[in-house]
Amino acid sequence: MNENFEEFKKKIKRHNHAENKAVHFFAARTAPFFSYCFAKMKLSPNQVTLIFFLTGLLGAISFLKHETFFMLAAYVLFRFHIVFDVCDGEIARYTKKYSDNGAFYDYVIHSILYPLYSAFAYVGAFLVYGDPILLLIGIYLIFAASLGQAIKNTYYRALFKSGRSEASSEPKNTNAKILYLKSFVKNIFNFEGFMFLFCLGIFIPGTAWLSFCGVFSATTILMVSTIKFFKFRRSLL
Repeated sequence: MNENFEEFKKKIKRHNHAENKAVHFFAARTAPFFSYCFAKMKLSPNQVTLIFFLTGLLGAISFLKHETFFMLAAYVLFRFHIVFDVCDGEIARYTKKYSDNGAFYDYVIHSILYPLYSAFAYVGAFLVYGDPILLLIGIYLIFAASLGQAIKNTYYRALFKSGRSEASSEPKNTNAKILYLKSFVKNIFNFEGFMFLFCLGIFIPGTAWLSFCGVFSATTILMVSTIKFFKFRRSLL
């Protein structure tokens, strides 16, 4: 590898760079530094995908210990698993090694990790507080997270079967301010929003806040999933 960092960034730049920076505000800006290191280490895209999965899995397991250090660790690892998710795509663009397996692993990993985070978050809280309502809320959140992933993955499958790409399925807005605003609002109501809200429970004793986080996030994820279902259905007509 002979490229310097600036040359490397040009090679890994996405076609929708501006939109990606808005959607993944932290990850899109952090990932190139890690990707550059991974490229220096001659890691393949699938090896980086494995790092992405293991980082996320470790974060989910950290939730089983409902204590300040482990909850902070869970959140930090969750954020970095998203960074490494971006990295595997950057390494694929740099090495020009694209595979259907890589895309498959990406979808499967999210489908596994989000329900695991949901389960372990509320199992960990239950082990501390002993309130069975927390387990019921965890089940509700698992269902919502799983359904959200299922709708998204089925949409991509439908696009693939119809011979269309995600980029061609709907017009893209390139106004930076609108993209950032949409991303901010979206993150409040998706799984990333749940992670942030749940980890605020470090500073709020008792089960009331944890219960609110689970019910609020699961309900909003289901509402967003329903909207996406009808939006995706219309775009495929």
